[in-house]
Amino acid sequence: MSYTIGQLRKSKVSNFLTSIGTTQNDRIVSTYFDNTEFNDVAITPAEALTADKNYFIRFSIKKMSADAYDGDNTQNITLRLYKSLKDYTDDDVQLLQSLPRIAAAPAGQEDWVTFEKVFTPDDSYAYIGLILSRSSYDYRYVNTAREVTLRVDAFGSVDNILPSVSKSFMKIGCQSKPGSLLCVNGEQIRIGRSGTYEVNNGVPITFFGFAGQNNEIGQFILDYAYDA
Repeated sequence: MSYTIGQLRKSKVSNFLTSIGTTQNDRIVSTYFDNTEFNDVAITPAEALTADKNYFIRFSIKKMSADAYDGDNTQNITLRLYKSLKDYTDDDVQLLQSLPRIAAAPAGQEDWVTFEKVFTPDDSYAYIGLILSRSSYDYRYVNTAREVTLRVDAFGSVDNILPSVSKSFMKIGCQSKPGSLLCVNGEQIRIGRSGTYEVNNGVPITFFGFAGQNNEIGQFILDYAYDA
């Protein structure tokens, strides 16, 4: 089998991430086993999230103070997609990730921790929810329950940078800065310390993109091959 080969560099790509605005004015209403309700932070994109796009989000969460909430200051958070803010069923929710545990900040200090995620919805969704596991403090003081303090640093749909000459590519090799975040066929990939990433196992590649804002993407060389 013969392949047509090609190469792509950063200078030939005009866009990597199509930014989408967000607000944080809404709240996800989570109902627990005893019918207690808590409000959790909802990120509301300016447009619906759809299954035909791959998305990138970078967000930062403020650590809770070590001297607050009677010691209940560790944050265990799950990231999920929601179709509605309240009265949803399991079919209305997609679990994306359980975030690593966020420990308390030292007393008197303001610390933030940043996360990045590439994801592909399995349906259409209207909200991204950050659901905080509840503690004894939250149940004792339901009216003043803890809430995640959040900022969205970047959000948008990842652009496919593969040339339109073929529906699928059989070989991909990328050289770029270690730590660069990729989206390959909807999966999140981070380039390791070698600075290289390859797909050469016969799996057709239909999508390849860099996850990040346009001005953050470093220089790269992308070699590819497709069946002529």
